[in-house]
Amino acid sequence: RRADARSPTVALVTRTHAGARPALRNALNCFITVLPGSDVQLVYVLDDESPADRALGAEILQQFAEVADVDVRVKYEPPPPCADQLFAGKLEGGKGKDRSQRFNFVADRFADADVVGHFDAEACFVAPVDPAYVTRGGRVHNFGVFRPPDADHWGVDAWALGKDALPFDAMWADHFPIFTRREDLAATRSRLIEELLTRKNLRRECERGWADPFDEAFAALANAPPRPGAGGNKHGYSQFNIILNYVLLERAPDAYAFHPFGSYRGETWYDTGDDRVDVAALATLPAATRRA
Repeated sequence: RRADARSPTVALVTRTHAGARPALRNALNCFITVLPGSDVQLVYVLDDESPADRALGAEILQQFAEVADVDVRVKYEPPPPCADQLFAGKLEGGKGKDRSQRFNFVADRFADADVVGHFDAEACFVAPVDPAYVTRGGRVHNFGVFRPPDADHWGVDAWALGKDALPFDAMWADHFPIFTRREDLAATRSRLIEELLTRKNLRRECERGWADPFDEAFAALANAPPRPGAGGNKHGYSQFNIILNYVLLERAPDAYAFHPFGSYRGETWYDTGDDRVDVAALATLPAATRRA
């Protein structure tokens, strides 16, 4: 269904690279099936300095060239100053993973839409994305798993936001797309700048000068000491968990609705009963409740 003039616009934005071509090819075939007529932008962002990525961008546009009624865009991102500090490869895979993680915090800079839908480029959707449904009732709707009192499996996420724990776990492939208002991505960046640079004073020098304050804050995040996550099995960070826990704690329920999606491998979860999350109640729950 096409969004009416009153519905916020939605862009699906992802970062990919030439090395992901085999998995990406399957996902592109999926989008050709579900996107026509859905009235969303589909934006792929690749490395500006990579000839292989430039070739992949041309392939993506060619694949959609004969598909009617799909707004597909390919954009290229140059490496920022002091990329060696930003993309340290210490917490979450290699340097390319850090570059991908940072991108999601700034995805609004590549999307001409009110709402940004984040997703992994190799993920495949099974139904069209309807802007009127995603933003129904004046709120942006997301799915995920509530695991109070602590859903920070990565360990660094709560620390980066200045929290002892986080209630929401967003990072599973079957929860894509993850939706945020563009202004809330900017607000998340401001929160990380405040927490990491002002409160924690984790400032870093960049000989060429940082492109903007968020890059300095992200360098502090990417170079943070490992911290054990809930369950003790990870020592990294998830950009999606940071973003969605920020908007959950700061912007729900007025601007966002969070719907419990289910449990993962039998773990407990908290079912709010509806989509109006009581943040205060989540913060004080002694443990998650198991849904039958």
